[in-house]
Amino acid sequence: MPNLFQVTERDITRLTNHELRPILNKLLLAEARRYGIPTASVEITSEDNVGDDGIDAQINHTVNVPVDCRIPTGLSVWQYKAGETTPAAIRSESQKPGIQAAILNDGSYCFVVGHSYTVPKRRSREAALDQAFTQADKPPKRRLFTAAEIAEWVSDYPVVARPLLGLEVPDEFSTFDKWDSLRQSGTNIAFQANGSRKNVINGIVDILGSRPETTSIRLIGADGSGKTRLILEAIREANAADLTFYASTPAAVPNNFFSFIESRTSIHRLVLIVDECSEDDFRTLLRTSQGCDGRVILIAIGSGELRDAIVSEANAVIFPLDNLDNTAIRRVIQLAASSLHSELQDYIARTVGGSVKLAVALAESISLNQNADTISALMRLDNIQFILTSLCRTQDERDAMRALSLLRFIGLDDEVANEGRVVAEFLDLDFGKLKRTAIQMQRRGLVIKQGRYRYVTPALLAIWFAGEVWEAQGSDIISTLLPQLPSPSARFRILKRLGDIGEEELAVPITEQLFGRNGALANVEALDNADNANLFNILANASPVACINALERIFRTVSRERLLEFNKGRRNVVYALQGLLRRTETFYQAARILLKLADAENETWGNNATGIWREVFYTRLGLSPFPASERHSLIQEALLPVNSLETRLLGVKAIHAALSPFESSAFGDGPGGHLSERWQPELWDDIWQSYRSALTLLDQVLRDSDERVEQEAISTFIGVSRHLLRTPLKSDILKRMEGLLDHPRLTLQKKQFIDVLSHATEYEANVLTQEEIATIQQWREVLLGTSYHNRLHRWVGQLNSYDQRQVYRDKETPVDLNALTTDLAQEGYNQPELLRPELEWLTSSEAQYAGKFALELGHVDSQTHWLNELIAFLPHAAQCISYYLYGKWSAGNQEIVDTLLDEWVETQPELALSAFLTIQRLGGIDRQGQRVTRLVEKGWLPLEYLAWLCNRGWLKPLSDTVFTELLHLLTNKDEPQYTNIALDLISEWLQSHPQHNPKTAQLIVSFLDRIPSQMGWYHWREICLFYLQSFTGEIVKAATRLMGYWEAIPDSPEDDRLFILREALQIAPDLAWSIISEALLQAEAKDNDWFSIHLDVSGDDTLDVGTLLESIQLPILLEWVEANKPLAAQIVARYIQTERTPLPTIARELLIRYGDDEVVRDHLHPRARAMSWSGSYTGRLRKMLEVVRTWLTDENEVIRNWAADIADGIEEEIKKRKPYDDEEDLLYR
Repeated sequence: MPNLFQVTERDITRLTNHELRPILNKLLLAEARRYGIPTASVEITSEDNVGDDGIDAQINHTVNVPVDCRIPTGLSVWQYKAGETTPAAIRSESQKPGIQAAILNDGSYCFVVGHSYTVPKRRSREAALDQAFTQADKPPKRRLFTAAEIAEWVSDYPVVARPLLGLEVPDEFSTFDKWDSLRQSGTNIAFQANGSRKNVINGIVDILGSRPETTSIRLIGADGSGKTRLILEAIREANAADLTFYASTPAAVPNNFFSFIESRTSIHRLVLIVDECSEDDFRTLLRTSQGCDGRVILIAIGSGELRDAIVSEANAVIFPLDNLDNTAIRRVIQLAASSLHSELQDYIARTVGGSVKLAVALAESISLNQNADTISALMRLDNIQFILTSLCRTQDERDAMRALSLLRFIGLDDEVANEGRVVAEFLDLDFGKLKRTAIQMQRRGLVIKQGRYRYVTPALLAIWFAGEVWEAQGSDIISTLLPQLPSPSARFRILKRLGDIGEEELAVPITEQLFGRNGALANVEALDNADNANLFNILANASPVACINALERIFRTVSRERLLEFNKGRRNVVYALQGLLRRTETFYQAARILLKLADAENETWGNNATGIWREVFYTRLGLSPFPASERHSLIQEALLPVNSLETRLLGVKAIHAALSPFESSAFGDGPGGHLSERWQPELWDDIWQSYRSALTLLDQVLRDSDERVEQEAISTFIGVSRHLLRTPLKSDILKRMEGLLDHPRLTLQKKQFIDVLSHATEYEANVLTQEEIATIQQWREVLLGTSYHNRLHRWVGQLNSYDQRQVYRDKETPVDLNALTTDLAQEGYNQPELLRPELEWLTSSEAQYAGKFALELGHVDSQTHWLNELIAFLPHAAQCISYYLYGKWSAGNQEIVDTLLDEWVETQPELALSAFLTIQRLGGIDRQGQRVTRLVEKGWLPLEYLAWLCNRGWLKPLSDTVFTELLHLLTNKDEPQYTNIALDLISEWLQSHPQHNPKTAQLIVSFLDRIPSQMGWYHWREICLFYLQSFTGEIVKAATRLMGYWEAIPDSPEDDRLFILREALQIAPDLAWSIISEALLQAEAKDNDWFSIHLDVSGDDTLDVGTLLESIQLPILLEWVEANKPLAAQIVARYIQTERTPLPTIARELLIRYGDDEVVRDHLHPRARAMSWSGSYTGRLRKMLEVVRTWLTDENEVIRNWAADIADGIEEEIKKRKPYDDEEDLLYR
């Protein structure tokens, strides 16, 4: 097969439109990637029959591509056609809107047709394409691709060509898409990468994207560690799918693969992944691929190490892969013991440290040994003991591992080494020997070093060893070792390890000593301390029964008032209870204490006592080892009439949780080494039984004597009823719905109930009979009612969801809300006895469409009878009054309205707001503007209302004079909120008045000297740009003054002040710089640090004053520095950012000219805080060091010496800081 991937014209002509489209889409994307065209600029569609204005693909880019690139520079539109296309058809296609728009926009027209043509026929079709341009009076910019060109194009991309060929190449050698569809190596689950795997993926992506010199990659790891899956994800991340072939073994690579690539030089680049590749196979593949001149990147997957000689010869990069992470381990657990619930799967994954063997053994052991409910009990099983014992071979190793395991992590170096010394002395071990053994175990992967600390992995091994020590010396640990440990942190860590073991009897002595009946911390005052409560939480993991008994005893006599003040210890106590809820022997006590805390709730976040109390009663995800219906006895207790209102309401909330279709619960462990026993339903009947039990409880409070409890119960039923209609309880729910219709206290939830009934007939129609739907609709109509009161509240108030759909979304028979409102207004006008009782409601916030109603009322009330009736309900009636008067104005009664407005503006302060709102609705003319000015001048209208004029073009008709009068109202108010109003008014007015008198312009510019709030900076910037040519000096002074205020920092990606200053430097460099430089000197004299002021909200200073200084012509800046040295040099040095390469020119000049000035040198020192980085602080320093090292080759010796000093300092700081950075995530162990 010499032409392995050669596609012919015939291959193309056989394709249908549906088959051709995806191939051409892939070709365009591949071509774009090949020539560096951003793929985001390639717009394609996968649909054959969509409204696309004649365009199948559109590309718009500015890359200067070579002549052999098939995608032209600039805008190009593409049409795809399979089969014969006549010139007439082409002319018709070229007239489509999308094609015409592109031609008129000087775009290229690319026509791709999957058919073969002779030279004359091709020319006739090219002429048809040219005609589209000549008709538009544009020079032809077209390309025609026929089957011959398409075949050659496809052949340049073998991965695209592979599915077209009739060759029977086996699945063992496949394209990326085919490989991905095989779903091997666990790809049926979402890929979850740990940090090291992300680094490997990033490294491979980097090589594929930007390192053409690297042509081979070797991935090495243990069998089953996920190597193949990782490579698949790396290819996906690199967007290299259309370049990639996968061979499951070296033998699967076709014999002529490399020879074909070698012979077809138009193929730019391919990626060949070879799995199960040994060192010899790798050598053979490398030798065979040499003739491809680096156009094939070989990725070999295998185990074992690769010799340095081969790496050097092949320019290969090796990536080692660690063991499977917890996500992959969890999947292994699911396969080994699918019956284990999620919390147990998580627990096993965390404790086995990536060991598949331990994960399988532990999962199977839990499944087969139901009575083993603690981790320590499981570790006594023979199969687990065998694995753990085999990990440590000698007595010295076991002794060292016991010492290292006793704390969650233990200090062995520098300031924390005393932790290790104390533990070694307690266990009668030599500390030096302990450290040496720790190093050996670290090499074997059983000990992890993080900074100055060590910890044992897997955690299961550490728990096993620590358990041995506690069983042998538990009382001595409490009496001797615990007090000798050098820090509270170390003491917490040894107790946390005790909790990991899960042996109640080991922890009871210390629990009783601290929290028992006579314990030192056995009272609520002691427990209301963060450290003491944290200690209790730790011990609750170790001895759950003793701790829950102690907590019950402490809280038994504590008043609700005291619990409301229980703050500092509350969080850790709630955390402890959350774990204790998962154990059979502690659940009920924990739940009752949790209820007591929820009754006295003082936290606002979701996992407070109230939130966790609700989680207890979730039917599917409840925090409990007991079946859902059994837990309901706690709800029955909470609902007892003797309880407080808060407790009874919590009982109703629990019912809601039990019936809710939406459950979200935090998965976690049982306390410490005690395995979680969370119950989950196995059968649907378990769920229905729980729902029936909860509904029975709800029935008790649906007509409760306490109205608040009753209202909560009604809301609960309404909220869950639709969901329950989809269950076997449907008939019970319908009966309860019907019973709710005549409930005497339904009023508050009436609208909610109407919405539920409406939604049920629409969204639950598939589970309801036609008779049931009709009945529900009848219930809805009963609730809606037909009286004037009901109709008014229905259509003028807040629409229920059913009516909203009728008004706004029903396209066939929409309800005309305006017509209904008009009719209601007319009816009320004709029958005042119906309308008058509704006026108070109409002027309230509940009447959402009262404005439309009032407008219609004003329209029909020719004698103005209803105006005084509305005025009686001031101040709430102001909006209604304004709509009413607007209605009168619209009906032709302008003279009446004008008379009223003049009277109110002069003599009726109580009607000032009504007058203003009316003026606002009538539109802005000079007379209206004068009225607003008068209202404000009299003090009857707050200035804040002027902001309401910035919409609907109200300001457009105002003359210079009247607008100036309005603006003058704000001149004596320099608070940011009033500055914002002024800027809003100015910006709006300038849009329609670009030409205006100098007096107005001067007034406007005066407002630019004030500090706006964040929302005002946009308008400040736009107004500055408008006047910058005419008022350069004034605006530069304003901007520099605003630079001196912390409160003037804009919340925007680019500092608007600096932007304006840079613009001014372009317009009038001498004038602008004279003002800016003087401001810099004055700021220095006042110790006013512009640099520290100019930090955006994230703390980054990527657009600081330095960027402004760098925009000044260097000779001008240096002349000023020289004239004002040394202060000016120090000022400029402070603001110039040097955290980049190459070193900025101004920084070089300052160092060369003023490098002897220590202040200048110090200011130019790169600042780590300005570096863009993620990760540890040492990572930031390393990035800064990379920048500094580029300066070491500068041609000037002064620069080189300065950079060398900085590099030495950074390297020393990295050495000091690294151990602390390494320890950061130990806080979570």
